[in-house]
Order: sequence, then structure tokens, then C-alpha cells
Amino acid sequence: MHAQDSHYLDDSTVWVVVETFYELIRILFHKDTCILREICREPHPLTASRLYLKVIQSHRPNLHQLRFLFEMPLLRYADIVPETTEGGFHPFTDVPLDTVMDCFRRLIARIQDPTITFADRLHVHTFVDIVSRSSDEHGSMFLANWALYWMCLSLSCIPAILAEDPHKCGNERLWSCLTYFADQLGKSGPESVSEVVDADILTTVLKLDRVFPLASEVLVGILDGIQRGLIFRGVERSARKALDKIEQQCLDAGLKPGPTRDAWLATKAHAQRFHAFKNHYHTLGWDNRWLRCGNSQCPNASVGRRLKRCTACWDTLYCSRACQKAAWKEHRKQCHEWVQRRKCGVSLPMGTHDIIYIDRYVVEELKANGRHICDLKREYMKTHPHTPVRRLVINCDYEKLPWTHEITSPEDMEERVAMTKSGIFDRSDKDESQIIRLVTPWKGGSASMSLVYSRLPFG
Repeated sequence: MHAQDSHYLDDSTVWVVVETFYELIRILFHKDTCILREICREPHPLTASRLYLKVIQSHRPNLHQLRFLFEMPLLRYADIVPETTEGGFHPFTDVPLDTVMDCFRRLIARIQDPTITFADRLHVHTFVDIVSRSSDEHGSMFLANWALYWMCLSLSCIPAILAEDPHKCGNERLWSCLTYFADQLGKSGPESVSEVVDADILTTVLKLDRVFPLASEVLVGILDGIQRGLIFRGVERSARKALDKIEQQCLDAGLKPGPTRDAWLATKAHAQRFHAFKNHYHTLGWDNRWLRCGNSQCPNASVGRRLKRCTACWDTLYCSRACQKAAWKEHRKQCHEWVQRRKCGVSLPMGTHDIIYIDRYVVEELKANGRHICDLKREYMKTHPHTPVRRLVINCDYEKLPWTHEITSPEDMEERVAMTKSGIFDRSDKDESQIIRLVTPWKGGSASMSLVYSRLPFG
């Protein structure tokens, strides 16, 4: 049977044949490695992916078993094909985006049904997992359409199901779904992290640790993803609300010693530190000092910290609706461009709001660690004695945990910023400033900023 024959599959007899065929494939996958690798060759993965989407789009209620039989080989393809071929696992790459998104919307609508079964719930998670692993483009589109938010709401139902039937903890697809969620959380931007925190992922992690302790490695990955995002004020705000709720209900009181508990305490301490900094930031009025309205003709010299975002691009800030209307002609073209990029899952530049906030946090963090920074500079000078101290660059890596500070080569810094900031060392050469390179997590990777400050107190 070929993929192009799929329009004949409305006949119930053909579905029975396909189901029998894939039952055989599922058995072979667990018996003979040589046969398994042979099956993994084209065109079979492509055929399986097309039929899989056809089943999802079908309204037939008796195809649940067939959907399961398609998922198992596709999951195995995703694990095995990258090891056996150079091309990797890409059976959904050539599928039209409209078809994939139609299936995605159907499944997201289904997952919101409170009466959905455990098996059907896992079907939805598995679809998102399989297609995302096959195509980065489709995976980005899922993230842009709140996939993590809906997956998180679905996961919140899992602890109660596992508590009622512990045998379901051994479900292979459940492991895959949790792993996908943790991996994608690490790749997504602060908006997605805020969304899942608002959807009570912290509460879900605590409950899962009680009924599914074997998943501690995945739960630690989820907590680490949230911890890395706390440098963004939106994530910190959501985390503070979630932690207040957890503390009121004492949900973390019964955590047993282990990796999950250690990651939880680290995330909690991190959130408390950022909450204290945010209060300090607001007390000193730094937003009011550095933020500006997106209207270049804005008459207000001081706009305060409660600027409103453009509800279309969600990036440009305005002090009032009147300023937004006045600046629309100037902003319209860029706004439309950013909206289209966001819909396609393309990463946008970091907003001014976040840049200024993170900028000030870095300064305060370096001041608090002044002695450590001086020690790092002395160590660096032992191996680079001819480098002027005033040109040393402080590299702050906040993309991975634990966060680190190190002294880097000025030549390396010049090479990195040559295309964007000519003469970045001019003030440093006059001993008037300190150069800092900051790396933070961002959508699908990291964001790098080159910061120039007046000489910090530790020299």
C-alpha cells in the first residue's frame, strides 16, 4: 500500500488490513534489529506518517487502536533512524503545514475535553512529540500556538490518574511525553515559560514527584527550564504567584530527599532572589529613568514603569493609547512583520523592557560578587600578563545552570561585536568603563549582549 492510495482508506475493510499490517510491524520492531533497520528505510516512514495524519483527521470512532499502532513505529523511527542514517528522522517535513496544523487544532480541542481517556490524552502528547522531532519548522509552529500551555494543562491531570493506577507509570509514551515537554521548555522563550508557570506546572511537578518518582530526571529538567527563565521579569512574576499559592497550601512539605527536591529548592531560592531584586529595581525607579515611549514625538519626559505593550507585536511600549495611535504609521510596517514572524514561530529580538531590566540585574550581581570577579581577573592575568587590565571582559553566562562568571579574551570580544559595535573598547582604553558580555536563554537558543558600563566599583 502506498501513501498516494490513502484516499481509498475510507473503506472499513482497508482499515482492517492496515491495522493487521501495523500490528505485524510493531511485533517485528521488538524482535529483530536487522528487520527493524530495513523497515526504517524510505518510503515506509513517509507512508506511515501520511496514514497517521489521515487517521487523526478521520471521524471514525473505531480507529483508536490503529492510531496507537502508527505511533509506536514512528516513535521507534525517531529513536533509531538518527543512529543509522545521516539524514535523520524527517517523515513529516514534506507534509503541508496546513495539514499538520489542522491535526494539531483537532487534537488540542480534544485534549480540553474533561472526559478524555488516559490513552487519548497520551495520543495528543505523542503527536506533538513525533511531529516536533521530525520537523523544526512544525515544532516552532506548535510552540507559537501555545502547545506547551495546552500540554501543561493536560499534564496536570496525570498525577491523579497515576495515583489511581500506578501501573500506568510504566507507559512508554508517558516517558516520551514528559521528556518532550522538558526539552521544549528549554528551547522556548520567556512567554512560553510564563504560560506554563501560569498553568500550574510547578504544582504538577510536585504532585508527579510523589506518584512518579522514577521521572525525577525529567522533573529536574522542567524545574531547570523555569529557573533559567527567571531572569525575565514576566517569568518571575508568574513564578512568584505560583510559589505563593504552593506555600499557602503547603504542597512542597512532603518532598522526599532527592534530585527533584534539590532542583525545587534551588528554583525557589532563585525566584526569591529575583523577587527581591525586582522590588529593589522598582523602588529606585529604574524603569522611569531608562524606558521610553515608542512614540518618538511623545511629550512626556517621564513615562513611569507601567508602559503598555502593543497588543499585536507584543514588543513596542507606549505610555498611552493616544501615543500608540499617533505612532501607528511609523510602527505599522515593523508591527506586521513581527506579527508574521511570531505566527511562524520565528524568534523576535529581545524587548527593551527586558534588556534594561536584565542590564541592571547584571550590574547588581557583579557588584555583589566583586571580590570573586577580582580573583578571576588576577587568575587571568597570570596566563595573559601583557593584556591591560582595563580591557578585560567579564563574561556572564546565564544560559546554563549553574550561572557562571569568567574573564574572556579582549580579542575574542572584539571579534564577536565587530559587526555591531565599532569602537566598543574606546572608553575602556581610557579606563572609563568596564566591558561585559552577557549570554541569556532565548527562543531556540541564546541571546548575547555586549554591555558597556562606567567603571564598576571593584575595578
